[in-house]
Amino acid sequence: MADVAVPLRESRARRVPAVLARVRWPLVGIVVLGALWTIWFVLQCTQYFIQPDELEYVKQSRLIAEELHPLLPGDRYFNSWSQLQPLLLAPVWAIRDTNLAHQIMGVVNALIMASAAIPAYLLTRRVVAERWAAYLVALLTVGIPWIAAAATMMTEVAAYPAWLWAAFAVHHAIARPSPKADVLGLAGVALAFSARPQLAVLGPALIAGVVLQELRYAGTGGDPLEPRRARIGRALKRSASQHRVLLALLVPALVVYAVVRPNLFGGYSKVGVTSSALSVPGLWDFSRELLAYVAVGVGVLPLAMAFAWVLLTLWRPAGRDQHAYALVLVIAGALLTVAVGSFTARYTPQGINSRYLYYLAPLLFIAMAALVCERRAAALPLGLGALFAGWIVYGAKLTQTGPSLVAPDQTFHLVLSGRTYQLGNAIGLPHVSLAHMVAVAGVVLVVALAMARRTHAARAASLAAVGLVVAFCLVETGYSLRKIADTQKGVSAEFIDGRHWIDAVVPDGQRAQLILSTMGDPASAYGVWWDTSFWNSSVDRSMQLPTTPDLQQPFPESFQILPDGSFAGYSFGLGPASVSGPGLGDGPWFVRATSDRSFGFRDAQVVAERFGVEVVRTPSPPRASWALYGTADDTGRILRGQPAATLAVYPASKDRTTLPVHIVLGTLPGSDRGQRYVVGDRRGRVPKGRTVEVDVDVPVGSGPYPAIKLRAPGRHDPQHPRGLQVLEVTPG
Repeated sequence: MADVAVPLRESRARRVPAVLARVRWPLVGIVVLGALWTIWFVLQCTQYFIQPDELEYVKQSRLIAEELHPLLPGDRYFNSWSQLQPLLLAPVWAIRDTNLAHQIMGVVNALIMASAAIPAYLLTRRVVAERWAAYLVALLTVGIPWIAAAATMMTEVAAYPAWLWAAFAVHHAIARPSPKADVLGLAGVALAFSARPQLAVLGPALIAGVVLQELRYAGTGGDPLEPRRARIGRALKRSASQHRVLLALLVPALVVYAVVRPNLFGGYSKVGVTSSALSVPGLWDFSRELLAYVAVGVGVLPLAMAFAWVLLTLWRPAGRDQHAYALVLVIAGALLTVAVGSFTARYTPQGINSRYLYYLAPLLFIAMAALVCERRAAALPLGLGALFAGWIVYGAKLTQTGPSLVAPDQTFHLVLSGRTYQLGNAIGLPHVSLAHMVAVAGVVLVVALAMARRTHAARAASLAAVGLVVAFCLVETGYSLRKIADTQKGVSAEFIDGRHWIDAVVPDGQRAQLILSTMGDPASAYGVWWDTSFWNSSVDRSMQLPTTPDLQQPFPESFQILPDGSFAGYSFGLGPASVSGPGLGDGPWFVRATSDRSFGFRDAQVVAERFGVEVVRTPSPPRASWALYGTADDTGRILRGQPAATLAVYPASKDRTTLPVHIVLGTLPGSDRGQRYVVGDRRGRVPKGRTVEVDVDVPVGSGPYPAIKLRAPGRHDPQHPRGLQVLEVTPG
């Protein structure tokens, strides 16, 4: 045995260096440096950035960690089948300490986004022979400002490498057809879709690319005198034969699409990846604006050079790999631009979210690198590329500036706008816009490159152009990350340590339900409830009464109070609103605003209070003891001269003929004088800045529940509203 063991150990020892020799260490270095750079940034970010989106994905991750499977239609937080980011981060958000979970999230996100350099490198190697060009693309892939998305829980994080792996698989299926390649191509499309719904555009790109690839090479391998129609027919037959697996899987895929389409694309069900995309007003303007943001974000030259390389390759390709990649870039790029332009026109016309389209950046870098390595002069294609890129950018607005993760590239617009102003003044054009200046500069540089490529300095000029792009992207990204991180400074450690205070109150393993209310100011309430739900893993469902306005919280559920004081679900169907579901369930933990006067829990105990929010423990199941209807808002305001509000009381039993109720009234905040009141048969006056206690007997047995009217007599003045505020209700 000893004689055998020694050779085995020597064999293993020889295999280790062989494996290490196949590792592309420059690529490893790029991934590591990109990850470290991004980790440095995310660890400075102690807050969320984009709400309510991030909270939605955090809730999905927490439920996935609890259920141990992807969310299905009917699950509480199901929104679409695109759940890659919540799935990957589910173990992280299962951690009860949300501050720690947020930090780990940033580190994991940084690793995920830096890994995009790997498929970018591999895809470049399929298109370009020179290895240095692939390393260059890998570097640029992790050196763009959109890498800042790693500081968020947004799906753009996992979608970045997923898109590139999918593009690699689709390209492989088009360029090197085989049954295995078809499976890989379809798996790539599924991966992309699992990350972001609109990335499903790679599906049509795969099908169209397969057909167009074979049509392009229809004349090869046959009789050159064969009629064109016959050659096309032969190409289509060859395409069908080579892609039998794709055809076989396409039919069931279309059936599945028809069945699950309503839930398939989530918010994109009606735009972006469906037939209604082209009918949205403003589609083309927004598509152009989005593409302009991406073009400026990568320095304009990649768009122009990629356009030139595509023209050159589609006209006279160097090989099947190059032609297939040109098809992927054109088809997928055009469809994705239209998809996000359509979505923007319908849902976010108030601002440009370039994070929807930044996936095109690595694809442009690959085509740019291919043009640099291309030996043909390409003067005419470069001229046309300059015109195309100039037209895209010159007609854009590019008005968004300042640190942002909605469009991280707009952070550097501060610098570009400043330099545009300085240069404009210097040349006598003080009112020249950023878009115009950048477009003209880009056109000049590309035209200069086109001229240089006709000389002996072609290689040097191309490398100089690439060097400008690398320098621009790295400087832009460094500046953007620093400025975005600066927005997170100044948050006290005490606040950070205390924002998950509810988790310290609610026992481990138990859940609290959030009762949404306006807190008297809906615009401020948004952030309070986001903070409460995001930073406290024990806060589960968000519940609201039907009268509560939209407070921009994800997955809110409505409930109502029944005449006996119990709670039931409330649904708005095609017909009248109806009772459905358990309402508030069995409790016993609830989180609500201290100012909420919409209703009161019976026998509730306030366990903790902070930031205008309180944690309440109730008996199980919970019941209401009273409710206010007809007030100006859920803080119990009764405006002067307006219709009376109703105070409903839900007694534990109806054995008594009357029920004593103790009410505390005050004037509205900021009132300059006192206010008269009418409470049932009691009348009086509340002095300015004071409170009055009113005791009334509410008749039991009249109507579905005992009730009295509360009114603030006087004339209503919309300019200077005055009235009463119900501060406390205590049934006897």
